[in-house]
Amino acid sequence: MFILLVNGEALNLVFFFFFLAKVNQTSGDPLQWETELGNAFLGGFNYSDGNLVVPRDGFYRVFLQVAFEIPNECENQALSCTVLALSEDYPKYKEILKTDDFVECCNCIKTLYTSALFSFKENTMLKVKTNGPYIISKDEKLVFFGAELLPD
Repeated sequence: MFILLVNGEALNLVFFFFFLAKVNQTSGDPLQWETELGNAFLGGFNYSDGNLVVPRDGFYRVFLQVAFEIPNECENQALSCTVLALSEDYPKYKEILKTDDFVECCNCIKTLYTSALFSFKENTMLKVKTNGPYIISKDEKLVFFGAELLPD
């Protein structure tokens, strides 16, 4: 947790930043994120089995970037990344952020990014799913997921 002084008043900032774990990801399952190595930072959040657990009530900026390594020979496909949330208010996972794009075979990198503000209650769980986990880049500068508690 960071403490920021604004006009002499202390504000507690809770911040979370992950990059993709270097494990085999399976289509349909939540992406697994690195929590300790490289630029990963938990900053007051908990992480459990692909879920980011919100530490307290508040407004959060949630962001997701996923880079896909598109081979030269492949089937043209639509790529999709979704952030889902589960809380007392909605007891089933609900899509809260989604980004899609169509990509042709190109031996290139295609990046999808999305971000938005949400009001979350304590213990809300967030997870990420994609339809192309097997072609996600392993570069932590290109693939990351995070949330930031905004000051009141």
